[in-house]
Amino acid sequence: MLLQLLVNGIIMGAIYSLVSLGFALVYNTTRIFHIAYAGIYMFSAYMILSFYKYLQFPLFLSYLLAIILAIILSILIEKIVYLPLVNKKSSLNVLLISSIGVMIVIVNSIAMLYGNETKIINPNISKSVQLGALL
Repeated sequence: MLLQLLVNGIIMGAIYSLVSLGFALVYNTTRIFHIAYAGIYMFSAYMILSFYKYLQFPLFLSYLLAIILAIILSILIEKIVYLPLVNKKSSLNVLLISSIGVMIVIVNSIAMLYGNETKIINPNISKSVQLGALL
């Protein structure tokens, strides 16, 4: 049990570090704190869920398609939201607020399509443990 908790902690730490590296990479190159990046990250996970669980695609193909769709979504956000604001010489605060707006749109669109409950891609590897009346 302790070993499983340790492995889960290492995996979650690795995921958090990759996300934070993405934030740092975007911020250091553009000087824009791209909060919508979190929405794109979430969008990718739901695309993997859709392709693998619902459409029964192989896992590798599901990952590949999710990456391609995340790239397309990122380009669309850049062209539709950020580029017009940069061309108008908007302040960084305006870009930050527009990034928050984009994230809100992505998160709520996914919530409308998939619901707000937790989704599990493969329930066989995600067994839960009941601790008395806690779960």
